[in-house]
Amino acid sequence: MSIDASLIAWMVAADRDSCVRLDLLTIRPRGGEPLRWTSGDASLTLPDGRVFVPGPAIERDNVALRAGLQVSEMNLQLGVDDDVLIGSLTAVQFAERGGLDGAQVTLEWAYFDDDGALKGSFVRFSGMTGTASWSAGSIEIMARSLTGTLNVVVPREVYQPQCLNQVFDSLCGLRESTWRVTGTVTSVGTGRAALMAITTGLAQADGWFDLGLLEFTGGELDGVARTVKRHAAGVIGFALPLPVAPLVGQTFVVRPGCNRSVATCANKFNNRAAFRATPYVPPPETVT
Repeated sequence: MSIDASLIAWMVAADRDSCVRLDLLTIRPRGGEPLRWTSGDASLTLPDGRVFVPGPAIERDNVALRAGLQVSEMNLQLGVDDDVLIGSLTAVQFAERGGLDGAQVTLEWAYFDDDGALKGSFVRFSGMTGTASWSAGSIEIMARSLTGTLNVVVPREVYQPQCLNQVFDSLCGLRESTWRVTGTVTSVGTGRAALMAITTGLAQADGWFDLGLLEFTGGELDGVARTVKRHAAGVIGFALPLPVAPLVGQTFVVRPGCNRSVATCANKFNNRAAFRATPYVPPPETVT
């Protein structure tokens, strides 16, 4: 971190008891506008035009700074109420929806003399947040310095017979909307069987929807999705039970699954050009 020479000179000459220091916290959610909060009770505009406003009560542990390639850490606790809004959501609602996960966070220290004049500021910590946790009136965040992004597996791709893509992701390239099929529940079993399988009028070949995803539309199960464990003779079985038994006439959308083999990629999806694996690498052998 760099500190302006004039701020250093003032800090050396100033009476420590007359100095006032405030925390300036910047959180930039992924794909969102930065949130700038101050630990003070009034808005603060820095010389570069950034404006920090009073927001949540900011509490934190001491910043654990480490030299070299060791990862520095900072634990934050934000005291919030329903008046602390992020967009149209309260801060807790925003955290519940993952808005603070993987965000960029910067802590600055701003110094003032005993007349309240800003003498300067500098960055004390910069990093990325992990998964935020929350409770009534509180959000807790652990941030790690950007050095932590170096902690990745190298090489990132491994030799394996299964494709490294997930079906319908950006590297797979297939559009999920063109493979999606709509259907209707024609019958259900009784007891636990009603929670684990449904009979449909779908005429696709057995196994077409294996490992796919089925999502109910409308009714009591609206929005409930389950992975398809098996599909045969129009019957779809689920990997996990449903919360309630579906009714005859319940509608759904279902998409086919992929076991990430070269045969499935080529024959089922006609997408061999996007296949990312090494199916013909021989298995490891031990020579004695």
